[in-house]
Amino acid sequence: MIVGLRDASKLVSILIISCYAIFISSLFLNYNMDVVTIEEQITAEPMKALYNAQVSTGKVVSAVSGGCLLVTSVIMLFFYISVC
Repeated sequence: MIVGLRDASKLVSILIISCYAIFISSLFLNYNMDVVTIEEQITAEPMKALYNAQVSTGKVVSAVSGGCLLVTSVIMLFFYISVC
């Protein structure tokens, strides 16, 4: 089987989407790791609620955006394999 330019471009697009999923997930997970370090410095109750909301938002965004992009790239990979 000869790999053509069209096949290579499909594979590169799948790799790019996978890299975006990893980048977004690691970006927000690193943000959460940075935020966790200031947890013991927060004393006021309203600030605790804001802190918990920020941590939850980071986890949800990481899971949803990274998960959706990963599922999209897996679906594209299945179509790429079935067409070849």
